[in-house]
Amino acid sequence: MATPPEFRSEFEGPGDSPGYLMWQISRAWQRGQDRVLREFELTQMQFAVLAHLVYLLCEKEPVSQQDLADYAGIEKMQMSQVLKLMESRDLIQRKRQPGMGRALAVVPTTKGRQKLKKALPAVEAFDLEFFYGQDRNADLNRLAGLLNPDL
Repeated sequence: MATPPEFRSEFEGPGDSPGYLMWQISRAWQRGQDRVLREFELTQMQFAVLAHLVYLLCEKEPVSQQDLADYAGIEKMQMSQVLKLMESRDLIQRKRQPGMGRALAVVPTTKGRQKLKKALPAVEAFDLEFFYGQDRNADLNRLAGLLNPDL
């Protein structure tokens, strides 16, 4: 069956489209991350939030929910939902801090820090294998160059 003219693409099929391939790679990477993190009872999103929180706390304190959302590049509402679940699992705490108005400071709990410490080497090992295989000298700048905030 022929493609209608108004839907013709420059690509012969999905496998020729860089956008489609990037989407599939991203999905495969996330599934792999979830597999690795299952052992630590974390989702990829929870791991990312914990990691971003710990790194951000090295730069500034206190860290608000909005600070964390901006730093991690996660929508405010999604961050709120993830933090609510993480708080119920005793991975983070949200506390009132002087000088922050209505905003709450976000801090990892001891349990959250321990999970991050255990999971980090496994996640990094997965990333290295997924993206580089046996070639550890692959150019990370090539991947970083694909991130164009103006798109």
